[in-house]
Amino acid sequence: MSAAAYSQHALASILRAWMGQYREDFQEPPSYPCLHRVMAYLQRALPGSEPMRKAQSLLEQLKAEASLDVDSEGGWNSFSSRFDSIRSFGLCEDEEVEIEVQEDFMSFDTDLVAEQLTYMDVLLFNKVIPHHCLGSIWSQRDKKQNKHSAPTIRATITQFNAVAACVVSTILHRRQIHPLLRARVIKRWIDIAQECRVLKNFSSLRAIVSALQSNPLYRLKRAWSWVPNMSTFEELSDVFSHHNNYLTSREEVSEKLGSGCRCIGMVYPMLLLFPGCHAGTIPYLGTLLTDLTMLDTRSANYGGATGMIYSPE
Repeated sequence: MSAAAYSQHALASILRAWMGQYREDFQEPPSYPCLHRVMAYLQRALPGSEPMRKAQSLLEQLKAEASLDVDSEGGWNSFSSRFDSIRSFGLCEDEEVEIEVQEDFMSFDTDLVAEQLTYMDVLLFNKVIPHHCLGSIWSQRDKKQNKHSAPTIRATITQFNAVAACVVSTILHRRQIHPLLRARVIKRWIDIAQECRVLKNFSSLRAIVSALQSNPLYRLKRAWSWVPNMSTFEELSDVFSHHNNYLTSREEVSEKLGSGCRCIGMVYPMLLLFPGCHAGTIPYLGTLLTDLTMLDTRSANYGGATGMIYSPE
């Protein structure tokens, strides 16, 4: 193989990996200039090759996703006015999820609800791309040109906010209700949160605890007075205490990383075949995102051609 052919082969491998693993880099609607430049090079150097077909397929996918975003804008706008207060305890993401309140919520076992929440969180967490968490990417998400950045993180935040909204909805959707009955719903969510802790699902655990601590629920003094065994809720709240930079939650997550938990047939089917395996931990990404954003903010920046260093310190 000649040096030129070797270089082309190596570059084709790089482009193929780039398009496959970092497709968000090409999310530049409506013209997609970066992807078109890649396609122009491949058309000259490797016409009809597998990377060329991959680039064409990626362009079609991005255009299809962009058209879906445009079609769904009306639906999102109608939701925001109803859940503005709920969004305050999420991870500061602007996407919302429609919540359908089920009248028979109390008929579901706490184990089942916690397992279903964990199942959904596992699917999302397994798709998280590590570099989406970087402060240099996440801190720029609100800019107009970055509305499609870090999609895997946005998906976890949408789920987090959906769980929190569901907690508030199931407790408040009936206006005329005896405080004792409302307290039973609160207690059910506390039990679900405790089960999430057993399953090492800190994402849904944090969402439930944050919702229960939110103003719409915190001010239900009479309902809270009927909640039995408040020590469980206080213990769960302490897990995410702000004290010493969330030291308690950091230590518990680190401790759980090497420990096992009760097997869930739906979430961890392989554990039923291999009992010696340990189930994983689903962390609360908000703490990690905050840490990485702070690190990015405190890092020095190099100023272009001048080479000057600008430090926020």
